[in-house]
Amino acid sequence: MKKFLLNRALAAKKKITVFVLLFAALVLKGTCAYAQKVFVDSVYYTLDNTAMIAQIAVQSNNTAVGDIVINDTVTYEGANYAVTSMADDAFANCNQLTSIVLPQTLRNLGKNAFLRCTNLTSCIIPDSTIDNRDSF
Repeated sequence: MKKFLLNRALAAKKKITVFVLLFAALVLKGTCAYAQKVFVDSVYYTLDNTAMIAQIAVQSNNTAVGDIVINDTVTYEGANYAVTSMADDAFANCNQLTSIVLPQTLRNLGKNAFLRCTNLTSCIIPDSTIDNRDSF
């Protein structure tokens, strides 16, 4: 009888533990930042849906071509995101990029952001941006 009661108590304890873990996962899901990579106006961004900010992401397959102007905000699915940073290697190897104007909201440039951009002739960086010495 003791063994039966002990097994039943352990089973109940396991059910409670599973319930608590599932509940915690649901609660935490709502508080975690959700990031997604999107392509808007010829530029890839990583969006943070919690803070409503965007990072200029690494450009896939040298997609950055010609003259690019990045606005202070990017709009995706009706929501506005402030563009505040640029990823490491964001425009690296974008050989067809000729000029770029960065937004006033940009605070940080990533390392090697413009590495090997051989045709880049103009890059306008706001005074408020903390540029990494290794950005070019």
